[in-house]
Amino acid sequence: SAKAEGNAHLKAGRHDKAIELYSLAISIDRQNPVYRSNRSACYQAKGMWAEAAADARECLNLDVNFVKGFLHLVRCQLQLKSLGDAAKTVQSTPMGMLSAQPELAALAQTVRDQIKGAGNAALKVGQHQTAIEHYSLAISLDPTEPVYWSNRSAAYQAKRAWREALGDARQAVKLDKLFIKGHLHVGRCLLQLGSPGEAVSACQDGIASLQEAAQPTATYAPLQELLK
Repeated sequence: SAKAEGNAHLKAGRHDKAIELYSLAISIDRQNPVYRSNRSACYQAKGMWAEAAADARECLNLDVNFVKGFLHLVRCQLQLKSLGDAAKTVQSTPMGMLSAQPELAALAQTVRDQIKGAGNAALKVGQHQTAIEHYSLAISLDPTEPVYWSNRSAAYQAKRAWREALGDARQAVKLDKLFIKGHLHVGRCLLQLGSPGEAVSACQDGIASLQEAAQPTATYAPLQELLK
C-alpha cells in the first residue's frame, strides 16, 4: 500500500518520496489521521515546520485523541517560536492524556520552561508587561509551580504594582512555605505598601518555616537582612 511504501522511504530517509506516497494515501482516504501524522513527520525531518504543523492540526481534527498529532503539533509550534499556540495545544489535550503519556508530559514541560525563559528574558531587558504575560501563560499551564508566581511578582514589583506583586508572592509562599524568594517578595511588597509591622511578621514567619525544616542559616540570611 501507499502507506507501507511511504513508511519504508521515511525509514530510509527518502523524505520527498515518502511525502509523495503519504499524499497519495491521503487522496485515497482523507479520514485516516495516520497518513497526515506520517506526512507531518516527513515535513519535520525536512525542517518544513509550517507544513508539518498543518498536517498535525488536520490529524487532530480527524481524531482528537490522536497522541502523535499533539506531539507533532507542539514540536512544530516550538520550532515556529509560537509559544502561545503551543500552550493552547497543551491545554487542549483531553483529560488524563498528559499524565498517561510521558513523552507528551515532557514536551508540555518544555513548553512551560520556554515560556518561563521568555518571561525571564523580557524581565531582564525591562519589558515588564511582556514578562507578566509570559508568566501568566506559564501559570495557566501549571498554577502549582511557585516559581512562576514569584517571577510574576518580581515583574509587578518592577512596575511598582505592589498589590498585584504581593498577591503573587503570597501565592508562591502558599504553594511552598520554604520558598525563600516568595517570603522576600512578600516582605518587600508590604514595606512598599506602608505596612512595616506586617512585613516584619512575614519575614519572621519565613525564617520560622525555614528553621523548622532545618534549613542552613545561610538560606534565610536574606530574610534576616530585610528584617534589619
